[in-house]
Amino acid sequence: MFLHIQDKIVDFCAALRFLTIFSFSWRQEEDFSHLRSSIVWFPSVGAMIGGVGALLAWILTLFASPAVTAIVLLCYLAFVSNCMHLDGIADSADGLLSARSREQSLKIMKDSRIGAMGAAVLILLLLAKFAALLSISAAELPATLFFMPFAGRCAMLFSIGTMQYARGEGGIGGLFYSSSAKKHAIIAVLFLVGTLCLIYGYLGLIVFVGILLGFILLRRKSIQVLGGATGDILGAQCELAELMTALTVSFLF
Repeated sequence: MFLHIQDKIVDFCAALRFLTIFSFSWRQEEDFSHLRSSIVWFPSVGAMIGGVGALLAWILTLFASPAVTAIVLLCYLAFVSNCMHLDGIADSADGLLSARSREQSLKIMKDSRIGAMGAAVLILLLLAKFAALLSISAAELPATLFFMPFAGRCAMLFSIGTMQYARGEGGIGGLFYSSSAKKHAIIAVLFLVGTLCLIYGYLGLIVFVGILLGFILLRRKSIQVLGGATGDILGAQCELAELMTALTVSFLF
């Protein structure tokens, strides 16, 4: 029983170290062997990131201008994950929008250099996030900052549960795939919907529909071009879910 609980704690630590900049050495050498089972903790890590973000948003609204508040929060969301997901959406844009074959698109996405499509999408994403955060009232901003990373990590898990891995040669993203991923993905989505409705009432369903719409569009494009998901697509789904959360809230409130 104790060993089982300890394994769960190691799973959580592996998820925390992978998804955030927070690093600690306890059993860090075991991370790769625990990545597959760590996915169950993705929503929890997202909620933790969101909790810190909500507190930061509340503090900033007390003394900072809306523009300064928005840019600080934007920086927090980017750097708390070491910009890993921003890199994912830039690489995904380069590959998905290249109008090349599946093999060439996957090769483009593996290239560490950013292309014109990736740079354009990255700039537009950050501008859209900034505009959305700037337009949300001070009263609604803390809840929005909670749900943005929470929804983003749920979207990553839902991608793993509903999309096959596209790289036959393997990759970091493939380390998260397991037979139980679909079950964990369903639980994460139900948890997200329930929490949204708890905070926003019936409007929470509209926020979820906005998140789901972005997810479906990227999922469809990824399957059409690549035949499934990669690690970059998982990061892109996270960023898109964050954006759609902020945009939908900005439209509703």
